Amino acid sequence: HDDALLCLNLLLAVQQDFVEALNNRAATLRELGRIDDAIADVERAIALDPTDLESNWHRSMLYLLCGDLPRGFALYERRWERGSDAPRRFRSRQKPDSPDR
Repeated sequence: HDDALLCLNLLLAVQQDFVEALNNRAATLRELGRIDDAIADVERAIALDPTDLESNWHRSMLYLLCGDLPRGFALYERRWERGSDAPRRFRSRQKPDSPDR
């Protein structure tokens, strides 16, 4: 994680408004336990692009980690907008060895 953080710091020193790099650095900082720094990066990314779903998803995860459950879950519900997290449909199945009903 330290190498990734170093690379992201160098990238953001050159291109300060790179939303994807801010999100990646926030994820790296989260893994390093630097939650306040991660939140600062996500907030900056959202200020640059309020519609960025990745930034908003990261923010929801960070709020949940901090114990701010109302804000975290409210933002977490936006995950359906990402497309890759489309709700799954479940159906019940019978066990292969169970008798027919």
